Amino acid sequence: MRYGKEEIKRFFENDRILGKIAKERELPTLDIYGKGGAFLALIEAIISQQLSGRAASAIYIKFENAISNKKDVARYLSEVDTNKLKKFGISNSKLQCIITLSKMVHRKEIDFENLKEKSDSEISEILLKIKGIGVWTVNMFLMFGLKKEDVWPSTDYGIRKNLSLILKKKKILTIDETEKFGERWKPYRSYASCYIWNI
Repeated sequence: MRYGKEEIKRFFENDRILGKIAKERELPTLDIYGKGGAFLALIEAIISQQLSGRAASAIYIKFENAISNKKDVARYLSEVDTNKLKKFGISNSKLQCIITLSKMVHRKEIDFENLKEKSDSEISEILLKIKGIGVWTVNMFLMFGLKKEDVWPSTDYGIRKNLSLILKKKKILTIDETEKFGERWKPYRSYASCYIWNI
């Protein structure tokens, strides 16, 4: 059974590990990416790779302004002069990934409306075939683009580091240890991730 926001917040307030944090704060929002739809949400996740939230947001706003008047964004990006986008601070490898994705969308090899109906594992299998998209990017897309409530980015260094601090560990948890520990917050691990990132 899935709960509403108040029940989810209570779930975390009663948790032995995150209870104190949850009582002090509002339930985190997953409405970070996706204001322009799932396609642009994935592009935002790509742009965000290995950047701070603030830096990624600044770059994405410039990118978003550049495409705001384009009727067919996928077509435009599949044919764009990369120098027009590189000036916003998007690396060449990210640009190539965005162009590859855009060509696939333009050729209808990826249909985001259809993609949204698939399971997390099916979405991951499709997107991980694209060069430049890894597990972290898929997790961010699932969590903040598709607003999935049970995503646990155990490979994320910030999650591993902050969870280790919360648990008072002398060494940073391994990916496997982090993955196992996250089981306690199913099926709301996306919210747990946000609490942990923002301790």
